[in-house]
Amino acid sequence: MAQVELGRWVAVTAPAQAVGWFRKAARQGHVAAQVELAKMATGSKDLALVTDPAVQLHAGRCFVATDPAQAVSWFRKAARQGHVAAQVELAKMATVPKDLALVTDPVAQLHAGQRFVATDPAQAVSWFRQAARQGHVAAQVELAKMATGSQDLALVTDPAAQVHLGEYYASSDPAKAAIWVGKAVRQGQGVDSLKARAASGIPEAMFSLGKAYRDGLGVTVDQVAAYMWLELASAQVEDADIQHRAKTVCRFAAMDMAPEQIAAAQRLARGRLNTNSDAS
Repeated sequence: MAQVELGRWVAVTAPAQAVGWFRKAARQGHVAAQVELAKMATGSKDLALVTDPAVQLHAGRCFVATDPAQAVSWFRKAARQGHVAAQVELAKMATVPKDLALVTDPVAQLHAGQRFVATDPAQAVSWFRQAARQGHVAAQVELAKMATGSQDLALVTDPAAQVHLGEYYASSDPAKAAIWVGKAVRQGQGVDSLKARAASGIPEAMFSLGKAYRDGLGVTVDQVAAYMWLELASAQVEDADIQHRAKTVCRFAAMDMAPEQIAAAQRLARGRLNTNSDAS
């Protein structure tokens, strides 16, 4: 600490002496000394003493406006040590693949993607994709909102992300919301949300809930409930593909049910149809 104060004391009148004091403290790992040394050093040996990633980040930010190349150099050093904020800064300024390859932390990749959403959507998707592959939930959510291809959508595998997307699309696109929640249910999460959507009359949710009851995904196996929801889905869904699938699954489910179970499921389905009809 004394060496740093001495260096600051003579920084204006004797810069070389100041660097000498900062050098001594920097060798001991003193963060403030490394900051001062980064500002004043002119030789590579002194710059090599600035090893703390937080200091390297700070140094890089000091040079963003006046010397971008030097800023990138500092961000690069910190990024190699896994410093998240430095990786974000590097992602913003890097122009060569080698530097971009240093942005490996999914949090940094998420932040980088968010910065490019408005100005460069394709680059944003690329960053979200990298983070999504590492299982980052928020990145998977962002990727799903922007993705246009099935390969990107297939990266949205975390049930928490799928449930979040179900909530995100609940008002604007109930069918899409039900599909996302259905994916989460197949992993044992989001059942309550799916039940609420099915009860509100969304056929896609009915279809997913029927399959959940059939296979015991997040709920206890219940053949009657499965048949009822599948039949309701096939009767109300507008999507021809989902309607066909619902009828097929319902038909196969009936093969393992007693006649009285099928009759009970059909009564329950009619009751719900009548209730919904009266409510409308």
